[in-house]
Amino acid sequence: MFQNILNKKKRKNLHICLKLTLTTIIMILFYISLKYFYLNKNKSDSNKNDYYQEKIYKKEEKDSNYYNKQKKDLNIELQKLKSQYQQKYDLLLYQNKKKISQNEEIKKIKQEIENIKKKIKIFDKIIITFEQKNKKL
Repeated sequence: MFQNILNKKKRKNLHICLKLTLTTIIMILFYISLKYFYLNKNKSDSNKNDYYQEKIYKKEEKDSNYYNKQKKDLNIELQKLKSQYQQKYDLLLYQNKKKISQNEEIKKIKQEIENIKKKIKIFDKIIITFEQKNKKL
């Protein structure tokens, strides 16, 4: 009988031990599967993120290259326009100076003409007076 009780206790202990072992194995497997799933999910997320980051970077690089090229082209156009307008400005400035100098020359010539007219009037008066004196004599 004592043997029987011992066997029952052993069986019971064995049964509990098997349950614990089985539960532990199930827990370990569950933990491994969660970890594997979580790691794969993170890897796939990180791969997706890397993929999208790379795609975004390439797009930004492409846009950057395009905008840099556009900027360079616009700067070249701007330089051309600046040089054209600078040439036009220089030409107009030269023409303006030329006109000013011509106007000054015209003023001088007019002044000389006025002076000559005055002298002519004076000479006319002198001639008239001489003629009058000549007639009197």
